Amino acid sequence: MQASIHDREALKAVSPAALAAYARRAGWQRGETYRVHSNVYAGHDRPEIIVPRTDHLGDYATAVSELIAVFAQVADQDELT
Repeated sequence: MQASIHDREALKAVSPAALAAYARRAGWQRGETYRVHSNVYAGHDRPEIIVPRTDHLGDYATAVSELIAVFAQVADQDELT
């Protein structure tokens, strides 16, 4: 069974720096800037992801949720591990 995170406040508590650090440790490399507030990350055998550089976005919790889902899928783990 795969667990997922739905608590918006918990998702908002994840910092952009933490998302970027996890992406780098998991094999993604920062590439180009995407719009004003995000960076594109790419890696070998990994989907391209967009990581926000600020948490001052209206859909920040949704972006974090989507990134955690991608991280979990690539690591073949659920979202809570």
